[in-house]
Amino acid sequence: MRGTLIAGVDGCRGGWLVALWAPPAGPTLHLAADWTAVVGLTEKCSAVAIDMPIGLPAADAQRPCDAQARARLGPRRSSVFPAPWRDCLQAREYSLELRARGMSIQTFHLLAKIRQLDDWIDPDKQGRAFEAHPELIWARLSGSVLLSKKRTLKGQAERRALLPFRVPESSFRRNVVAPDDIADALALAVCARDPIRPSSPERDARGLRMEIVF
Repeated sequence: MRGTLIAGVDGCRGGWLVALWAPPAGPTLHLAADWTAVVGLTEKCSAVAIDMPIGLPAADAQRPCDAQARARLGPRRSSVFPAPWRDCLQAREYSLELRARGMSIQTFHLLAKIRQLDDWIDPDKQGRAFEAHPELIWARLSGSVLLSKKRTLKGQAERRALLPFRVPESSFRRNVVAPDDIADALALAVCARDPIRPSSPERDARGLRMEIVF
């Protein structure tokens, strides 16, 4: 992968944070307002790891990959939010029906970004653009699940120490890009360099693989 451009993409308050990396040079950080901007930034990347659900379950079903990720993370299982059902993807308000069906408020707040990604992705694009989860990546890099929460100073220090490069300087406002967004985007870029992908994941109604790479 030496000299090959890869990327990690993490959702943030300001839109999407993109970490571009062409080893052995250090990574650079870019803020994209929407998914169209992400596509422009990553069009030359050979691999793009994204912390957002790709491949959505049928009504009231759960993705096996979410259950597997929770089992792998053990005490940090709550960091894996259930992927929304495809029939709820167009929801614009957190209705009583969604609550009754068990959709969390965290998942609801991700719907706009999931719609952007789902409108763009297809099974062919999924060959280079895939879903990943930062906590699984941190566990892989450290050899065990990190018990510290990523928003604490201790958690941030532990995670940044695991990266194989120096964290680049940034001038993002904290209410636009949080420190943990930066660490997660960089971890996703590391995952894109050497991803571990499931061998036979289930597929959704659109033929998208429901898998979480780490």
